[in-house]
Amino acid sequence: MALNVDADFLAAALAGYQQSLVGIETRIAELRKRIGGVAPVAAAPAVAPAKKKRRLSAEGRARIVAATKKRWAAVRKAKAEAAAAASKPAKKRAKVAPKKAAVKRPLARKAKAAPPVTEPAAAGAPQPEE
Repeated sequence: MALNVDADFLAAALAGYQQSLVGIETRIAELRKRIGGVAPVAAAPAVAPAKKKRRLSAEGRARIVAATKKRWAAVRKAKAEAAAAASKPAKKRAKVAPKKAAVKRPLARKAKAAPPVTEPAAAGAPQPEE
């Protein structure tokens, strides 16, 4: 299983190991001193000490909270306006049924006035006399 590591992760690991190394070298020097041997001079760490953790002031936190509330209020307002626009009734359209009836009436009159159309009889069948 491969881990996805980046440069920041590796730099933090290196800083942690160097800190451990400094502690170990200090303990070794103390033990040598107790034994009576000469303690070697500890080498200065090559990397600067880790940066202090930055703290956020109460004012800065309050500004962030206010900005977040303002941003979400704008989102909610836009959502409410969209819902209000969607809930408005559409313009009333003219009723279609009376118009259809007005068209059907003249067609019905024409159908009554025209004589019925009969289909020709099949070949060989007697024709009705007129």
